[in-house]
Amino acid sequence: MSVAEAGADVPLRVIAQRAGLSSASLYRHFPSRAHLLASVYEAETERCRQLLDDALAAEDAFAGLLQALRVFAALEQDSPGFTVTLVEPAPGTTRTSADASAAMADLRDLVDRARRRPEVRNDLTLDDVGLVIASIRTVAALDPVRAPARCARVIELFRRAMTT
Repeated sequence: MSVAEAGADVPLRVIAQRAGLSSASLYRHFPSRAHLLASVYEAETERCRQLLDDALAAEDAFAGLLQALRVFAALEQDSPGFTVTLVEPAPGTTRTSADASAAMADLRDLVDRARRRPEVRNDLTLDDVGLVIASIRTVAALDPVRAPARCARVIELFRRAMTT
């Protein structure tokens, strides 16, 4: 069982065993779960950074936000647990915390810009986006086979709820 197979909550001793290491060796390289996840999800973090840059550059901020959510859903399906590092920064990893803070600032900007569009409800909040991301994470974990359709449905329900 690996992080890719079981998500961010896989026991560290299992990862050590799978890698042919002792737990002590694993902890020498990664002093905490947060450090391990930062390393495992480095490529996804970079992809997220680019995704948010693209969403911010979109003329229609709400369309950019929806596209970002679609990619977050794909990332969560490919790398279970990734969105945890996005919305719940882990203490002890400067880069991960800085990336999470920057991502939240970008999402806040997207939400503020989207709310200014006449077709978007003016009570849209960053918390609403966080709920969608949490829903994506839950749906992806509950049934990986049906996750693509269910994540798409969550995002579509959000789109309908937030537009007039």
